[in-house]
Amino acid sequence: SNVLIMLECRGRGYSKILMETCEALAKVDMGFDEVYLHVDADLRSGRVAQRLYEGLGYEPFMWDENGVYGWMGE
Repeated sequence: SNVLIMLECRGRGYSKILMETCEALAKVDMGFDEVYLHVDADLRSGRVAQRLYEGLGYEPFMWDENGVYGWMGE
């Protein structure tokens, strides 16, 4: 699924709240041990999301042999 914050609502901390809520749902309600994310690797369109993931402690990894990257967090 794709989750986005409306442009006029960005910069208010909603992304962090949304991510933390999604992580809790995945781990507590659904019983997952880890969360994997995919973000657009294009620096122009994906850099904001990448900084968010880094700030939440996610680490990048190679998703497949075609150079697609994902993010893993515990």
